[in-house]
Amino acid sequence: MTDAGAQLLDAEGTALLNERKLAAACPKLEQSYRLKPGTGVLLRLALCHEVAGKPATALAFYLEAAERATVAGNQQLVEVAQKRAAALQPHLSHLAVDLSSSLKELPNLRVSLDGTPLELMTLGSDVPVDPGSHVIEAVAPGRKRFEKTIVVSDEPQRYPFTIVLPEEPARSKVGVSSPAQGEVQVVKPSSWSTQRSLALVAGGVGLAGLTAGTFLGLTVGSRMRDARALCEGEESGCPDEALALQDQAGSYALASTIAFCAGAAGIAGGIALWLTAPSPNAPHQPERPRDAQLRVVPMLGIGQGGIQAVGTW
Repeated sequence: MTDAGAQLLDAEGTALLNERKLAAACPKLEQSYRLKPGTGVLLRLALCHEVAGKPATALAFYLEAAERATVAGNQQLVEVAQKRAAALQPHLSHLAVDLSSSLKELPNLRVSLDGTPLELMTLGSDVPVDPGSHVIEAVAPGRKRFEKTIVVSDEPQRYPFTIVLPEEPARSKVGVSSPAQGEVQVVKPSSWSTQRSLALVAGGVGLAGLTAGTFLGLTVGSRMRDARALCEGEESGCPDEALALQDQAGSYALASTIAFCAGAAGIAGGIALWLTAPSPNAPHQPERPRDAQLRVVPMLGIGQGGIQAVGTW
């Protein structure tokens, strides 16, 4: 079945070649050769590419046909293939691909022409190419990828060029710069620390205490004035309502004192925390060892207030 298919494709491709329908003829002849390799169909495939204006491709097939005929002992076909190959030589264009001196000993270097790998040992020699666009690529670990497109004209020419692979720049994590060895990295502290936030909270609590103390103090004065007004003109003493107002005034007075003390303590603690917070422009200081830490703690309580420095060793 394979032989029959190969023979059919060969016959169809040959007929199309004779009619100069090369776009359809060459693929059929190539498929026939893949199914059943033979020197005759290979010569016809080479001729198809030669007529299509692809002398480099035709040359490769003619040389392969000469080798097959030599192995088969068919001297007549050897001479035909060699003669056709020699006739193509003046019509060939060549790429002269070379490496820069720094790349010749580079390990894992890969060079390709139109996606087909090139033997590194052949670099520097002329490579026959068909007219049209050709892409040369070269890759190696740690080097930038090289790619060059060469447009080969119908007129035979030589196209020399050298592959250069610059080294890739050192990569670092995005947004993170690593200091060089021996370099001291300065860490800029945040312009707003937690201690400053606590200072504002303590100050806010202190202001609230002073406001409450002031309000309660005014309430004390109001209650005392009302009690005195009820007692005036009473020969038998102050009425019960006046005594109740005096008791309320005493309770408000105590509450006002407590509020004032708490407010004073809050403001004092806030000032202390603010003044001891690190300056935004100051150089970063190393953290104190765990065996010697100092903390400033505001102390609030009924009837007293202040700040306390607590040290642990």
